[in-house]
Amino acid sequence: MLPAATRVVEVRATSHRLVLGATGEASVRWTCGRTEVAYRHGVDQVSFFPADGESHVRCYSSGATLSTRHVLQIPTRGLGAGDRYFEEIIPTGCRGFVARHDSVLQNCMMQLFDSFGSGLTNDIACEIAAYRLLLQLSKHLGRTSPDWQSGVGVFTAPVMKQLNEYIDSHLSSPFCLADMSGLVDCSPSHFARKFHRSVGMSLGRFINRRRLAAAMVMLRDDSVPLSQIAFRVGFSSQSHFTRLFSELVGMPPMKFRKHVRPTVC
Repeated sequence: MLPAATRVVEVRATSHRLVLGATGEASVRWTCGRTEVAYRHGVDQVSFFPADGESHVRCYSSGATLSTRHVLQIPTRGLGAGDRYFEEIIPTGCRGFVARHDSVLQNCMMQLFDSFGSGLTNDIACEIAAYRLLLQLSKHLGRTSPDWQSGVGVFTAPVMKQLNEYIDSHLSSPFCLADMSGLVDCSPSHFARKFHRSVGMSLGRFINRRRLAAAMVMLRDDSVPLSQIAFRVGFSSQSHFTRLFSELVGMPPMKFRKHVRPTVC
């Protein structure tokens, strides 16, 4: 007969699972096919169980008081921006197993738990945590990690949404490439190349387009002078604002204002 504080969990691993110790310690016996591993699972320790379609049996014994654990279940394709790399790093059928104290895995898991809540999120921080978790896990499993820094991909829709929101909320301030690249955890040069591939233009040109779009909305209000509009959307001078506006819209700001001015009957 098993002790009162012993639990047996059996599950067919059709998705990857990470288990993070939350409180207390437990003696664990993990069995899958002919593989059997016994270890002591402590607080902040992370265990990994791969998706392999096999029946996994885990027996937890923690004495008089049951320990508690956080479980992160990850489909082979389904962890934010890193999903397309999961099958490459940890393919279905991989027999690797990890059980160790690792601050990177722990922090990434907690960030994902906090972000997910009752469902998945499109937050940039969540995607970065997913990337970091994959890189660290592949390192422990002895697998080759993809070189994302030299990749030829584009930013995902959730990332572009976050970047647009950041730009729109900082239009009146100077933009720094290092700060922007820090939002997505990559080098400034890689960010610039990837941004250009994502939107078809440089970051500076894109920011000016967003500034001019905001200016078009402000021009509907006759009470706001052009110099104030130029300053609000981040241009250093009214002349610079007028020149770029005319180039993009095909008419100077004052003429545009007359066209969009409401007609009073």
